[in-house]
Amino acid sequence: MVVAAILLRVAYVAAGVFELAPDEAVYWQYSRRPDWCYYTKGPLVAYLIWIGTHVFGHTELGVRISSIVLAAVTMVLFCRLYERIAPGERRGVVGLLIAQHCIPLFLAGSILMTIDNPLCFAWVLGLWGLHRAVRDERKWGWFWLAFALAAGLMAKLAMFFFIPVVLLYLGLSRRNRRWLATPYPYLALLGGLLALLPQVWWNAQHDWLMFRHTAERGENIRFDRVLTYPFMFIGGQMGVASPVAFVLMVIAAAHHVRHWRKDASLLVVSALAPPALFFSGFSLMHRINENWPATMYPALLLGAALYWAPKWGSREARRWVVAAYIVGAVMILLLLWPQACVATATAVSWGAKAVELPIDLPADRVPVNRLLGWRKMALFAAERAKGLEKPVFFMGRRADEASLLAFYLPEHPWTYAHPHAEISTQYGIWGGLGKLRGWNAVFVTRLRPMRHGDLEQEHLAPRDLFGEVDEGEDLEFEVAGHVVNRYEVWRCKNFRGW
Repeated sequence: MVVAAILLRVAYVAAGVFELAPDEAVYWQYSRRPDWCYYTKGPLVAYLIWIGTHVFGHTELGVRISSIVLAAVTMVLFCRLYERIAPGERRGVVGLLIAQHCIPLFLAGSILMTIDNPLCFAWVLGLWGLHRAVRDERKWGWFWLAFALAAGLMAKLAMFFFIPVVLLYLGLSRRNRRWLATPYPYLALLGGLLALLPQVWWNAQHDWLMFRHTAERGENIRFDRVLTYPFMFIGGQMGVASPVAFVLMVIAAAHHVRHWRKDASLLVVSALAPPALFFSGFSLMHRINENWPATMYPALLLGAALYWAPKWGSREARRWVVAAYIVGAVMILLLLWPQACVATATAVSWGAKAVELPIDLPADRVPVNRLLGWRKMALFAAERAKGLEKPVFFMGRRADEASLLAFYLPEHPWTYAHPHAEISTQYGIWGGLGKLRGWNAVFVTRLRPMRHGDLEQEHLAPRDLFGEVDEGEDLEFEVAGHVVNRYEVWRCKNFRGW
């Protein structure tokens, strides 16, 4: 089943249904110089993309192949961990395999090459190594724990949450507590932390940009949203996990909290508590992006399998589990098929108007639109560049737009982001704009739909950066007869610098 899952994902990505997501394009740019990502992210995702693109070329498959392989390895580790905790319970193994294909967050994460995929791989590997070391007394399990911590920190600093996971699992159990009197857990944690040394060294040479960037997450604290952000947080998680599956996972988690003295429940609670408590508390004063709490889901899914698999004989439990699979599968089908997603959004809006409900979901606000249209846009920008005297460079309004432009332009030239802030992206680090004075340029941006159907058009033309800017030209991208993306392109002359 794992091999079939890999082949299906490879075929889907190779078919080119979806172009790169904005984050994937930015990480692809990182792969051209991995040290650029030391200031915000770990370099692991850049190295993985570098390997993939050197094997399969600068294609969507080249960028995403590492994600597909890592997801398969994670799937195997997950099932092996479950088998060690609940030996002989094959229904749980089957349920885990099905769940990882019926939960939108897991399926999207197994295709898109973002930092959350290697992070979740490292998290599951760490749980597997920890359980092997503690329960089976396999000392090499500590080595795998150290490797997992190192890999996770090289992917995303959220892996720091795994340190309290280890301490909770060891400290809350009398049987496990004896390991705290040995050097093994401390050596494993210290060995994993050594992976941060290159990032710390780089940041010491660059005014601690990584820490300044991380501290920016604490800005815009809103204490007046304590009744809004938590509901947005919960709603977002129900969306990425599918509503029924999320409720079933929460019910299982509550069961394990009540029975935390049992070793299996303690492992689930220890792995869930640090990220869940942090993001739940942070949601009282800041909006939580749906992917931030990704490290909660290995524990949630493991806990759900341990709780619901033995109840499969109950008709009511079986009905709810099957409903979770069906709802998740329908959501995934809509996500993987853009025409169906746009048609569904249109039908929802039409039905809401028919019964006078205040629901409006126009086609240009469907989330999957972010993965459509840039290939056509890049070819259009290249045609526009032919009318300018050389030398010419390309610029996007944001880092993700510039990265997508670079990926889909012929020969993948270096592109630049509009310097609207001090240093907010890797484009602010590599610089180079000072060498382009007097050059002509093609400036590209995606027009984002606003709440009332108006387009964000003001202040888009980079007239402050160039001696002359022509009137912008629009390009529309359609799916199923509906305009889902709009772009605007300007031809600019005589770059003044910034």
